[in-house]
Amino acid sequence: MNPLEKGKNLLVARIAYPAVIALGVFLHFIMLGYHAGLIAATYIPVIFGALAITFLERWFPHRDAWRAQTPEILTDAVFMGWCKWCGPGFWPSSWRSPS
Repeated sequence: MNPLEKGKNLLVARIAYPAVIALGVFLHFIMLGYHAGLIAATYIPVIFGALAITFLERWFPHRDAWRAQTPEILTDAVFMGWCKWCGPGFWPSSWRSPS
């Protein structure tokens, strides 16, 4: 990786990830202000953040060797969807949470 490209990736890492988090929180409160409902105001920013982070990891990996291919991205997306949206509903309430 040439120095210019390394600097660009460092800039993206230092600015983009905190910006995604800040925009997600901002979007959440804006949606609550417009009475979008708590569920929509929570899940829409989370989906936005997950898509943004997936895009950033695909195009701006920390190391070139870590650049994910399409099958890995799809697997990660299915895993995120299961863990965040489907998985908790199937966890027996009598069991202790693993987290």
